[in-house]
Amino acid sequence: MRTRGLIEQAKGMLAERLGCDPESAFAVLSAQSQQTNVPLVQIAADLVAAMPADVPRPPAELALGSAQKSNGAAGEFELHAVTELDRRRHPPALSATANRNLRLSIAALDAAADVDELARAIVTVGMKDQPEPAAAVWATEPDGALLLVGCHGWPAQAISEWRRLPSSIQTAVGHAVRNGKPVLLDRGSAHDFVLIGPTGDVRLVFPLVSGGRVVGAFQFAWRSTRRSGEATRLYLSHLAVAAARALTRLWPGAATGAPTELDWVRAVLDAMQSGAHLLTPVRGAQGEILDFIIEAGTPHVPAAEVGRRLLDVYPHLAANGVFAGYVEVLTDGTIWQRENSVEETNANGRKRTIVASRRASRVGGAVLATWERLDESISRDRHLARLEALGGYGWAEWDLNTGDARWSPGMYRLLGKDPGREPIPFESMIDLVEPVDRSRMERFAAEALSGRDSVVDVRVKVGDDVRWLRMFSEALERKAVHLLAQDVSDRYAREQHLRSMQSRAAAGRLRLASQQDLTARLVQLLYPKETVSLSTEQAVVLGRHVLSEGDQPLRADFCDALRLPDGGLLMMVGDMFGVGLSAAATAVRLVRPVSTLAIAGLPLPRILEVLNTDLRRDEDPSLASLLLARFDPLTGEFAYASAGHLPPIWLRSDLSMPRLLAGGVGPALGLIEDPKYHQADVELLPGDAAVCYTDGVIDQRAVNPLMSLATALASAYRSGGSQALLELAIPRNTEEACLCLLEVRGLKHPQSG
Repeated sequence: MRTRGLIEQAKGMLAERLGCDPESAFAVLSAQSQQTNVPLVQIAADLVAAMPADVPRPPAELALGSAQKSNGAAGEFELHAVTELDRRRHPPALSATANRNLRLSIAALDAAADVDELARAIVTVGMKDQPEPAAAVWATEPDGALLLVGCHGWPAQAISEWRRLPSSIQTAVGHAVRNGKPVLLDRGSAHDFVLIGPTGDVRLVFPLVSGGRVVGAFQFAWRSTRRSGEATRLYLSHLAVAAARALTRLWPGAATGAPTELDWVRAVLDAMQSGAHLLTPVRGAQGEILDFIIEAGTPHVPAAEVGRRLLDVYPHLAANGVFAGYVEVLTDGTIWQRENSVEETNANGRKRTIVASRRASRVGGAVLATWERLDESISRDRHLARLEALGGYGWAEWDLNTGDARWSPGMYRLLGKDPGREPIPFESMIDLVEPVDRSRMERFAAEALSGRDSVVDVRVKVGDDVRWLRMFSEALERKAVHLLAQDVSDRYAREQHLRSMQSRAAAGRLRLASQQDLTARLVQLLYPKETVSLSTEQAVVLGRHVLSEGDQPLRADFCDALRLPDGGLLMMVGDMFGVGLSAAATAVRLVRPVSTLAIAGLPLPRILEVLNTDLRRDEDPSLASLLLARFDPLTGEFAYASAGHLPPIWLRSDLSMPRLLAGGVGPALGLIEDPKYHQADVELLPGDAAVCYTDGVIDQRAVNPLMSLATALASAYRSGGSQALLELAIPRNTEEACLCLLEVRGLKHPQSG
């Protein structure tokens, strides 16, 4: 919007010079912009600036009291800025840079939509080269006061304090308006004016004239460390002329005087409860009302609406006759009102139907419009009833002087009373309470009647049900009782259920404590030591049992080793399929028999069969996995048999890859009748190791958990030997685990025995 007019003007001039069409001229402009890396709008400004700028009109043409007419139609309003700072007959021309800035400023001024935007264009485009620039537009009032109708660069406090400038205060703006001549307050110049608005050192004021009458003024201000030069004053004179022409279309109301001061109306709006707007007119070139500006509103009017046009915010008012009524109020001075009527509106892209009554009256040159939404009142009643139903609420009021009472629908529902009947007296509320709670209700009633706040929980019988009601009495005024009741039956039921759960939980904690004590005793019996250590000249067996430090139930993993009568070594690693006492009892049934049967010389598969038979004798057999391994120091044979257990891991002395030992696998103990168990064996050499373990040692998050464990074991064994294997880190989430290893140190040959 700011650049389109300037570019179009440059296109026309270039097309005329080159004898081509406007589109070809635009292509030339674009090419020049790309080649020089200068914005297109500046190229256009330089081209248009080649023409001489309009020189400010001589003061004689704007003499006060003259019947000077505009160049437009008869009676058309037009503003002119009085700029007689330079008294030479032929002032110097603007520089090329100043001319370009002026053209850009004119484009920005022509795009302004209101007076504030025009002031912003003056500051941000026209005065952008000045330090801390500010601009203001003033309008005269019938009593000689000045009204601030637009500004930019002013502090908010200054806008609030100087919105209306009384004629009794000596200011540069008032002096310029009274004398019809510009005023320059340069840095260091002596004066007795009150400086208002921004903090700039330099002030330059141009009167605004229409039809031979001063109707307002421009005030330019900026900060400077030295006096302003001739070029600056000349440029600002041209800027004031252009701004006055742009202001003509934005501010036609100045022809008939400035708007009436309406601050007192704004103060009244701040105290109003119903909806209201303070509206000032937006007029066309002929003085017709095109729209209204929402100057202020009551507290519940959104702040984003203030300052916007009425029909932009509420376009439906143009179609339903409300806007026409407001125009009639301002034109004829009559009071306009319309009783409850249905209106179709649009909120956030959705059509809505509202019911509203409206009234409007004229206040000076503005309209005070009020309205009341009846659909909101109906909606509030519905929402209150819905809230009472969902929350189980009800309220009641008793006037003790007159005996009158009011109950909400929720109160009738809580007490099971007919809404068509009159509320009962407050004293009769005691009769509705269950006998066991009447003493509490009597104390509550006494406190309420004495004017004190009180609360009580009582039971009320409604039909066949008994409800718990919590009643609040609030002392808002004397000789009146205000009561709020809430159905808290569900809360009492939950509390009763919670107490029952807490009792069961306490009993469970006692059982758990006894189980934990018994478990601790079983652990002492099963695992007198946390480690296993058995050593001979040919081999060493090391074991480690890990228990979590928390109150986790015992899983009864175990590992052990013993020396057999024939000189061999026996290893056992077991894992129970349960927890707590049952798991511990199963472990007891396995550990001791394994040792006894192995010493008796039974083969490993036969030992597993005997154990399975013993567990299967139970009606509900316990389950367990068990790995048995026997090492022969004469041959280096490592024989093993598994009942549903994880395979041993063979660590080779030749640094080859670790190996999961296959074979010798049968079903878990206690799972089936008459299972078949098998034995497998490998030959271990000096330096080899075999590792047995439970699942607590395995990192279940690994892609291949068993191979990941085997790799970790091999790495630890190569770096630190068997002791490093025993100290291998256990996964953090492990509650219980066992690890048992056999390391071969040498073989016992028969001839040396």
